[in-house]
Amino acid sequence: MATKECRTGAGGFRLLLLGIATLLGLGSPALAASGVREIAPIGASGTAAFNDVCKDGGYMIGVRVYLGDWVDYIEMVCSDYRPDLTWRPRFVSGYGGGGGSPTPKVGLCKDGWILTGLRMEFTKYRRQVRSIYGTCRAVASNTTGGGDWVVYPGTGAGFVDAPSITCHDGEAAAGLSGRYGDHVNALGLNCRKYPPKSTGPVASDQAPPRGLSRMLFCQAEAWP
Repeated sequence: MATKECRTGAGGFRLLLLGIATLLGLGSPALAASGVREIAPIGASGTAAFNDVCKDGGYMIGVRVYLGDWVDYIEMVCSDYRPDLTWRPRFVSGYGGGGGSPTPKVGLCKDGWILTGLRMEFTKYRRQVRSIYGTCRAVASNTTGGGDWVVYPGTGAGFVDAPSITCHDGEAAAGLSGRYGDHVNALGLNCRKYPPKSTGPVASDQAPPRGLSRMLFCQAEAWP
């Protein structure tokens, strides 16, 4: 498996503005201009924010998380669009604290299924995201229910409520937004039209900017 190589990146001011907008629940004009529809994050405030999409028109097909009693750190799993519906998963941006189990859990839509929604279980007062359920839709039949996934801790705090966020019909998940500190406190979803009008180039392995607390640019990690 390839390892991530990180370097200090330019554009810190743009990241600062993006983080402030996300903390305030505001959308990103740049994302809207690119055809991405944002569903605002649900949860607690955290100390930093992110608003991310898969590169080059790609789609988000799952997550990789590090868990303790709840979600400590989350990474997007993206794939470029492939007409034969065989995904090429790659880990990209990650956000959160440094805790949790050293062994991550991965939730992933299988080939032929696209991610269209998330359901999140929260701890009391929605302080932390405890568990994440992914809703996958079969491209061929346009049905749900057969390819869903879940990532959750084996033990830990019980959940209080479980709100859902869902892309519109004809859309699929293209990225995540949210807030975090030592843990992941809130999550939102970025959606774009599916299938795309143009397949375009294969998605780059260059990951989007990391969270405000790091202000780094990192390469994606290859799927094992």
